[in-house]
Amino acid sequence: MLVHGAAGGIGHLAVQLAKPSGAYVIGTARAAKHAFVRQIGADEVLET
Repeated sequence: MLVHGAAGGIGHLAVQLAKPSGAYVIGTARAAKHAFVRQIGADEVLET
């Protein structure tokens, strides 16, 4: 699942809901937010 703005208000919820259902999650975020997006469960993080 690709989540644009994975560190934002809706994006971070999408990441957290997708992981328990078994999705492979790729999130996009600014470099400063990459660690946060990985911490909440994203498998990969891409620079926006």
